[in-house]
Amino acid sequence: MLKTVGLVLIAFAAALAQEQQQGQGRPGWPCVAGRAVDPSYIEVSESTGGYLFLLQKGEMEHSTPLLLASTTHPATIFRAVGALGGTQEWEFPVDSTVTSLLVAISMQCRQSISVRDPQGAEITPANAILSDDLKTGKIVRVDAPGAGNWRVRVTGQGLYVLLVLAATDLRLGGLPHPREPFRLGAVNSLPVHIQGEASGVSYSMIGAGGEKLAPVRVVESDIGLNLEFTPPVERFRIMAEGEDTLGRRFRRVHPVLFQALPGKP
Repeated sequence: MLKTVGLVLIAFAAALAQEQQQGQGRPGWPCVAGRAVDPSYIEVSESTGGYLFLLQKGEMEHSTPLLLASTTHPATIFRAVGALGGTQEWEFPVDSTVTSLLVAISMQCRQSISVRDPQGAEITPANAILSDDLKTGKIVRVDAPGAGNWRVRVTGQGLYVLLVLAATDLRLGGLPHPREPFRLGAVNSLPVHIQGEASGVSYSMIGAGGEKLAPVRVVESDIGLNLEFTPPVERFRIMAEGEDTLGRRFRRVHPVLFQALPGKP
């Protein structure tokens, strides 16, 4: 994953530098009317669990927390990607096992971004290990975050990518890349396991934007647990929810955006 992260981040900076050297750079990149982000970058990052973040020239040094995230914050609590035209808010639970929280939001045309803790307090440089505002995004790190429902609120236009990563011993495992393509409208399966102590665990499919799609059936076998699911859309992730040992609600999301193809297996 670390290699993919580096490739995606550096590709944007390199493309921008090349345009400027050729005299083709435009003020305000990447917020340029009628100029979409190359979808191949999005496809690479989402299909591998890498991190896409838009950067201006001179901002590469701010990408270090993301480049190290697969080691420092290996669990994904929430993830969303899509197109925005206005304001949107996401809510996600932080449980008692999370020792550090890393939130990264990148937007093509950013207007405002706020991250708020369960008490409604906005995260700023005064109450965070890191609160880095960039032209097209924000990166926040909070150590010993309060358990409860956190919120991210953004206003802007165009492509957005939201990542909520955590340092925790409670993780979602298994879910390898399938040997054969998943199929729409057919029952597919993958092995899964939860690392750490948890209760009342349930699984579901969520869309690229983080919306719930459908529950997932858990089947026990001699070698562990398998998930059985019928994808209703082409792109989806797998999410686990339950309670930690203190009764706090937890959520873990597999970072890879799976693809299901039409037709029977």
